[in-house]
Amino acid sequence: MADGINGRTPCMNWDSGDLPGTWKAFKTHCEFMFQGPLKKKQGDEKCAYLMIWVGEKGRNVYSTWDMTAEDQKKLEKYYENFEAYVKPKSNQVFSSYKFQCRLQKTNETCEEFVTDLKVLVKDCQYANPDRMVRDRIVFGTKSSKVREKLINEGSELTLEKALDIARTYELSQRQLQTMQISEQYKQNENIRKKPQINSYLHKYEQGAKPRYKQDKSKLHVFPQLKVNNAKSVTRKIILLKCAKPEKKKSDSDTLFVGALYNEKNESDTWCEDITVENVSINFQLDTGARCNVLNRTDFRRMKTNNVLSKPDSRLKSFSGHNIECDGKITLPVTLKNQKHEVEFYVANTKSQSVLGAATCSEVGLIKRVYTLEAKYSDLFTGLGCLPGIHKIHVDDSSNPVVHPPRKVPVSLKGAVAANNNPMGLQNEFANLCCISNDI
Repeated sequence: MADGINGRTPCMNWDSGDLPGTWKAFKTHCEFMFQGPLKKKQGDEKCAYLMIWVGEKGRNVYSTWDMTAEDQKKLEKYYENFEAYVKPKSNQVFSSYKFQCRLQKTNETCEEFVTDLKVLVKDCQYANPDRMVRDRIVFGTKSSKVREKLINEGSELTLEKALDIARTYELSQRQLQTMQISEQYKQNENIRKKPQINSYLHKYEQGAKPRYKQDKSKLHVFPQLKVNNAKSVTRKIILLKCAKPEKKKSDSDTLFVGALYNEKNESDTWCEDITVENVSINFQLDTGARCNVLNRTDFRRMKTNNVLSKPDSRLKSFSGHNIECDGKITLPVTLKNQKHEVEFYVANTKSQSVLGAATCSEVGLIKRVYTLEAKYSDLFTGLGCLPGIHKIHVDDSSNPVVHPPRKVPVSLKGAVAANNNPMGLQNEFANLCCISNDI
């Protein structure tokens, strides 16, 4: 706005089922605005702001009032008239019904639950509101253990004691969750250990066969010889772990992540700095990914108290390899002064964290463009040929060449050559010139 008002402006909802409660919240918001950003405004200017915020329905109500020119500059007169309009529609019985039906939600803290109860009980006009709030905490808490402790207090239970019990239990649960997260990380770090190669080395004489004590279904042992002199022979054993065949699963419980393990230049990638749990993380925007992935390093930087839940889907890279997943979690994301709740999968990978296509579209980082389809819509309907004729000319002087299919892709030739000769033994062997008759 022209006056530089920060924050969300008040807005009155006249279609609310509880007009008195909605008006009370709207009035409180207006008073904070008039005591803050609009503190220097005059009385008539504040009244004008109020009439803007009440909307068309509020201005229709204003047109039915008979106010003097002096009263039109007093903000309190507007408050009194609007309260008189909504007051006849208040219902004490309905307010009591809402209070008695209030239950603690799954993701709601004890403080939020009790604060809402104290707001609701004001409209009920009970003789002892603290006692009613205390009873509602006992009946409406989401934890059966908290309810059991409150009932055990009996007649000595007060509102303050009920709050202390609920807060203490909630705090202990958060501390336990934090301890479980740290233990889970230690277990995941110890899952993969380097094989002890030294335990598989066997001493043998020249010409003897090595003894393989390992399970051949899991390990392949490849002996390689390196000749140092005529008397000594060194044997090196390479262990290659064979992956077990996985059981076939339906693609419905598999999420593909295209950006992980892909090596790209910085100019070819789209990245964006996004704040997650007050920590700035550089995400790679991947329109081919079906989920959002946080690597373990970025997740540890957040130091959040939320617990990882068990993932309901497997993560698979674009190349078809499975990605180890620690769990999934929903975290607050801030982008361009807007907050969003985004679900992430925490993966054990050193690659950059990835933001999937659905989230990129939701937060406004990417947008579908239909310009081509709108401009050439006739090309996207029906079947047939494009207009015009194009002729391809071939050089008659060139000889046609047919290449057989490659056994190894060109991009892997260097790696395959290095793997076939890992010890660098190009000059360690001599050609056999003759065959001895003594053998």
